[in-house]
Amino acid sequence: MQQNNPNPFGEAIPSGNPTTNISFIISEKGHVKLNIFNLQGKLVSTLVDDVLETGTYNYQWITNDTNKQLASGVYFYSISVNGFTDTKKMILLR
Repeated sequence: MQQNNPNPFGEAIPSGNPTTNISFIISEKGHVKLNIFNLQGKLVSTLVDDVLETGTYNYQWITNDTNKQLASGVYFYSISVNGFTDTKKMILLR
């Protein structure tokens, strides 16, 4: 899994974009879960919870789509597929 882009992101940076992109490559078909967590470990959003074929994927996390007021701060995104898990940090600036 690659680092999200842009990072940091949000309305407080020059682009003012509440969206970030998360890219990853699946080397073999499997059930993929891509979740976003806050600093306390609470699930904020699920971007993927599906069986995906081998390939390259890009998902956008649009913070305005959550119906929740998300605070500025550190968030984590975690992918799990076929027994493999990877977690990375991102920063939202409001």
